[in-house]
Amino acid sequence: MNIHEFLKQYGCEIIEPQDNQKIQALYNSLDMSSDKFSVSTRKEPDYFRFLKYAAEKYYAIGFPNAQGALEGMVSLIVRPCYLDGKLDVVGHFLDLRFIRKRDRTITAEWKPLGRGFTRGGRDVDELDGCNIFHGSYIATNIYATQSIGEDSKSKPAADKAAKREATPKPNKEKPPREKREEAFLVSNLATYQSINLFARKPQKAMGFGSFKKSGKRFVVSRGEEQDREPLKAFLDQQNRLRAFGYVFAKEQGELERRFRDWDGFSMSSFFIARDEARNIVGTFGAFDPIKGRQIYIDKIPSEKALIAKVGKVVGLKIPEPNKKIEILYLTTFELDHGCSHEERLDVLDALLDGLYKSGLPKEYHMVSFCDYNKQSLLEVVESGYLYDATPVMLYQIYAPGESAVYREDDLNYSPGHEMVLM
Repeated sequence: MNIHEFLKQYGCEIIEPQDNQKIQALYNSLDMSSDKFSVSTRKEPDYFRFLKYAAEKYYAIGFPNAQGALEGMVSLIVRPCYLDGKLDVVGHFLDLRFIRKRDRTITAEWKPLGRGFTRGGRDVDELDGCNIFHGSYIATNIYATQSIGEDSKSKPAADKAAKREATPKPNKEKPPREKREEAFLVSNLATYQSINLFARKPQKAMGFGSFKKSGKRFVVSRGEEQDREPLKAFLDQQNRLRAFGYVFAKEQGELERRFRDWDGFSMSSFFIARDEARNIVGTFGAFDPIKGRQIYIDKIPSEKALIAKVGKVVGLKIPEPNKKIEILYLTTFELDHGCSHEERLDVLDALLDGLYKSGLPKEYHMVSFCDYNKQSLLEVVESGYLYDATPVMLYQIYAPGESAVYREDDLNYSPGHEMVLM
């Protein structure tokens, strides 16, 4: 079955690049709000430019009303990956957005479509046999939690279930009713925090706050063309050990794709850490996605107001309400799996020192990267940087009875995932 026939069953359709304005009209009308501030994300002028950052193969899916305007959307990227050390394919959903239910004229919804993908995605011609689908959301976003669901086998959910069992219930007979088919189940792949570094603490900026946990020395340099093949080999070796790791080894693999499709991304974007034997033990590539995605905030949260005032005094670049926030993301981020925890802390510390000595962060409001709870490196951040952290959940959706289900507790390493691309 082709993807157009598949989607038609669920009241949705592929939105092509020539219909970019349809996506923009819906996407730009919905903000992410909290009780303290509102964040607006834009993907202008071309929504599809950002999808091209994410993967070679992508689909924007729209839920149109009778007049052709979109009342809902979700996008899907499909990419090669490593799974149990072998080549496979994984799909990732992003930008799941619907107008408020009370304002909709359509009856089509996200969950039946999600159910369709988990049961029949592998039979859709364009998806290359893709059978596993995941996505992510900010953990405090209650609307996302309601739209996706929670892992019934995670500890908090299990605790809730136990509490419900322990609570006595009145013995009331209810007439039997037909059991509704479950849309899909959810497993927690990874819990992590989006870390935003605003500045170095004074002692760190003066060079007095270096980590020396492992007693080993690591040297950091900017990437050069001669580093390309060793870097590619390191990245691929790291990702082979991850669930859903990116495939770097192919001649036209993920590294070449990023150089081709990411604006301004090149070997010089990389900071590479080596040990005394000149082996690569860590790296990240600095990337600014602002040509594909822009983020705005309506006001500075009150708890960040003092940092903002002090920052202005010392010449830091401070975000302004309703103007683009300029964020430098640390992507393609790998610390050698063979390193001890103490060595990993020292390698990250050395990499961040190299980044700040380069002067790059001065051009941005913040530096952002992903810290996985299972292998957290927050010690380095807490000791030397002013920062904030936003909790995020990476999840898998799957059909009841599916055997290929992955969970954070069962994985040795965090799964292959790029926060900046979601």
